[in-house]
Amino acid sequence: MIVVLVACERPKERKIAGEVDGQKIYLDEVDNLITNSLYEYLFAIFDARSIAANELINSKVLSMEARGRNISIDSLVLLETARIGKIETKAKYVLDNGLQAGVVDEKRPFKLFELDSNEGRDILEESYQKFLKVRLVEELRAKYQIKLSLERPKPPLIKTDGMLTHVRGKINSTISVIVISDFDCPVCRRAYAQLRELYGKYSDRIRFEVINLSPDVTNSILFSECAGGQGRFWDAYEALFAGDVYPINVDTLIKKLRLKKAECLRCLKSERMSSDIVNNMRRLRSMGIEMTPTILISRRIYYGPIESTAIGKHLNELLAKGGTE
Repeated sequence: MIVVLVACERPKERKIAGEVDGQKIYLDEVDNLITNSLYEYLFAIFDARSIAANELINSKVLSMEARGRNISIDSLVLLETARIGKIETKAKYVLDNGLQAGVVDEKRPFKLFELDSNEGRDILEESYQKFLKVRLVEELRAKYQIKLSLERPKPPLIKTDGMLTHVRGKINSTISVIVISDFDCPVCRRAYAQLRELYGKYSDRIRFEVINLSPDVTNSILFSECAGGQGRFWDAYEALFAGDVYPINVDTLIKKLRLKKAECLRCLKSERMSSDIVNNMRRLRSMGIEMTPTILISRRIYYGPIESTAIGKHLNELLAKGGTE
């Protein structure tokens, strides 16, 4: 006799969020409508936990070092910041942070206090002492075995295969940064400098892409795609965001980028090009992407400040893991 045991996975029970005349509305259906919002909250929780965890770690290393020397934490800080201050002098701190013109009080951020004023001296001293303590903590974190086990939330993968996209950087990298933006979006224009700085720092290790998104097919987006047809998308991208030819002036841009004028003008009037752009943007919206700028890192939506330092930190973590998540 042969007995065959078949194990099957029990299907997960779907949670009910509500009912309409006996028809059930499930929680996963609700979540699908607010996926992006849910991940924004998850990332906010992650950031808050990271800040709290690091504060506890900093307190712990100070306590361990003070106990090891048989002195109080206050004495440790006083001794060590004095030592660090001999190297990182206040004059160097002022110069490195461009404070020659004055300092700003955190409580009064719109007023500049000159360094030779009483208030200016007090604000500078407080800021400088915080800086020295940060340096001390950095030294102690390097000395002791620090391990932070909090994991960043993983948004779902966004499939951009086959979309109208433009690529530069290290093309075959397993790590990618995809910028979904609109030339006419003020926030995108402000973020441009940060994203350009990011490209300059990581272009030899990471794949960078751009996808256009706007409520309508704008002249700027249409021109950039037509320039792309002549192999000049990135020149158009930089020129449009740089602001020296904005709002768009087609003749000026054609001359600036040395495009074939007749070919470019035909493309700008092409229904097919407009249709391709519209279909591209519809596909993005079908995946819940409607806001610009939206950043995808390795095909997952990045929730965080659009600053080169913050995004760079995330990229460094991926690079340290060899591109795996």
